[in-house]
Amino acid sequence: MTPHMALYISPLVVSAAVIVALLVVTWRSRSDPVAPWFAATLVAFLIWTVGYVFEILSPSLDAKLRWADFEFIGIAVLPVVWFEVVRRYTGHGPLPRWFAALLAAFVAVSVVVFAVNPGGIFRGAPTLDTTTSPSVVVPDYGWYWATLFMPVVYLLLATTVVLLAHAMWRDRQSLYRLQYGLLIVAILLPVIAGTLYILGVEPAPGLNPTTAVVSISGAIMAYALFRYRLFGIAPLARGMVVDGLSDGVIVLDTYDRIVDFNPAARQLFPDLDGEALGRPVSEILAFHPGLLESIGHVADDSAQDTVVAELSVALPGDAAGGLPESRHFTLALTAVRTSGGRVLGHSVLLHDVTRSVELLRQVERLATTDPLTELLTRKAFLELGEREMTRARRQGFPMWLVKLDLDHFALVNDLYGSDVGDEVIRAVAGACRRILRAFDLVGRFGGEEFVMLLPHLSAVEAEEIAERLRQTVEALAVWKDDQLVTVTASVGLAGTERTDHEFLNDLLAPADSALRRAREDGGNRVVVGAEEWGASGPAGRAQRPGGEQGP
Repeated sequence: MTPHMALYISPLVVSAAVIVALLVVTWRSRSDPVAPWFAATLVAFLIWTVGYVFEILSPSLDAKLRWADFEFIGIAVLPVVWFEVVRRYTGHGPLPRWFAALLAAFVAVSVVVFAVNPGGIFRGAPTLDTTTSPSVVVPDYGWYWATLFMPVVYLLLATTVVLLAHAMWRDRQSLYRLQYGLLIVAILLPVIAGTLYILGVEPAPGLNPTTAVVSISGAIMAYALFRYRLFGIAPLARGMVVDGLSDGVIVLDTYDRIVDFNPAARQLFPDLDGEALGRPVSEILAFHPGLLESIGHVADDSAQDTVVAELSVALPGDAAGGLPESRHFTLALTAVRTSGGRVLGHSVLLHDVTRSVELLRQVERLATTDPLTELLTRKAFLELGEREMTRARRQGFPMWLVKLDLDHFALVNDLYGSDVGDEVIRAVAGACRRILRAFDLVGRFGGEEFVMLLPHLSAVEAEEIAERLRQTVEALAVWKDDQLVTVTASVGLAGTERTDHEFLNDLLAPADSALRRAREDGGNRVVVGAEEWGASGPAGRAQRPGGEQGP
């Protein structure tokens, strides 16, 4: 081979080598729905390039024409498969059957015309130009080439470029824009080179630069493939990701890499930016283990297309230095599948239910909290108290129950009105909260009766608390029209130094009996119940007002 011939052949050999390398890489991604069409594109490029190499090397006109006919198989297939690659990559659905059949017929008819050349409609009288080295074919194309084949090819390629340009405008994430731009450049380079050749602009006499430029297009595609994971980060579910959604949406591929996200998701998680695309979700959202655990948990359930979980996420405060806030979400993870059922990835929909959770908690508070005193209701106290008794039986610690009832409270309502009565009730509730510990249970059993459950106290300490409650209530004062309103309270106390087999009712009954005795003895006193407890409880005794002991 002469140096001049090598100058013609070398770029084509490089181009073919690049295409073969891309085919190997594409084979590794053959499960991707775009990969087979991308491989068909590479095969078309390879047919064109190899055919042109042998056309140049062939000495006779007949041999050159046979290789040229072989090249046109790739040239006929190329615009159609390019069109389908871009359509699938940009998220469009299957072609209508009639249109797909029309494209297939165009390719088939063109290949037959190139091979048979009936009536000279493809070539008229091609000749061999021996004035150049190497010699080249002067093709003398007929009407089929000029009026049918090339217009359809340019129309398909133009449509392909328009699809990519529209996708660049639609998908504003920086990664997608660059990917689409690279694909546009890869298409336009051989188109421009082929157009210049048709117009007679040749880098060397008789040399068609299009096949040599294919190596550059291949390098650009390789850069997109390796740098941006052309298949792995294809917009699998772009149609589902609507920028205007108030719910956050994150799209993951089968390797749990972030494929896409909408502005609502970025607002929730500032780490979601252009640099996050293509990186594992576990890396980007590392500070949200609850979210990652929920995604991993529901992703493992391959039996369902959509799995819903609930989670709470601590989000950072605003730019003004606000405190972090806890937000509540329902997480719906949906499998994105091909028409054949193969999973391509998952879409994560985060629906903010913080407001609903807050409303639910308010409803629960209203159901468990007395609206006048903000103490536990009777029902809530009984439920939580039984839970505390279970814990006390398991661990064997002391438990005491106090029942407090205001003496002659009906007179307060009769003399001063229900508004003053309510003020007195609120004042007593506040006194109970101030005296008792944070983990003690305090409830309003109804009217002017209060009940308290006190764990981890000795008998002496429990009596001291009961007496402090009585004294504090006696010291309370509510003013009504410059008139002082005071009340006293009767207190019943019951409990055990060690909880063994007792339930809450086992404390309520003796405490209620002790309270009844305190009222019968004149009120404003503490009575400790003992008869129901025998040796396990303290001795029964009454304490008179002012602390004097009674029998």
